Amino acid sequence: MQRLPAGLIVRSAFVHDGTPRRLVHRLKFEGLFTAAEWLAARMAPLIEGYSGTLVPIPRTGSRRLRYGVDAALVLARVLGRVTGNPIERALRAPLWAPSHTGRGSARRRPPMFFSKAPNQPILLIDDVITTGSTLQSAAGVLNGMVVGAVTATRAVKVTSLLSEEYPWLVSRPELTGSEVERGSSSPR
Repeated sequence: MQRLPAGLIVRSAFVHDGTPRRLVHRLKFEGLFTAAEWLAARMAPLIEGYSGTLVPIPRTGSRRLRYGVDAALVLARVLGRVTGNPIERALRAPLWAPSHTGRGSARRRPPMFFSKAPNQPILLIDDVITTGSTLQSAAGVLNGMVVGAVTATRAVKVTSLLSEEYPWLVSRPELTGSEVERGSSSPR
């Protein structure tokens, strides 16, 4: 478990190395759906007891077209099937954005998302966390309803944005359903 500076709690099934890394890459770049089954089976215990909606972090339109798959969406669908949690595609990624692959945290920019935030607790789902900026950016547009995030893998040393950039985000994984509270300075 890791808490990003803005308070978002992220749980990852594996470190982004070895077999899990290869499986994430096979899913992400080759569309190997059996990799999603294996990864999601190991992610499912991380959301045990959570009763909210699973929201996948979307891939840009150009990458979905290029690789034919949105890894986070596939993982969320498998997790939803395994856990019984509903899935909602509440986030929309831009059509194109520069790739962050191989870039250090200083050269990465938080992605821009568009949302139709559901008025219920949200758990973000993604394939890998590197700096935390993607998850924080997504949480930032979902009206304070995000209670945490689960990823298949995480970079060994995750750095993230300064908490001053997202002071309104309150993450409380122990709260579910109507008990989720919004931060006092939440944008409306």
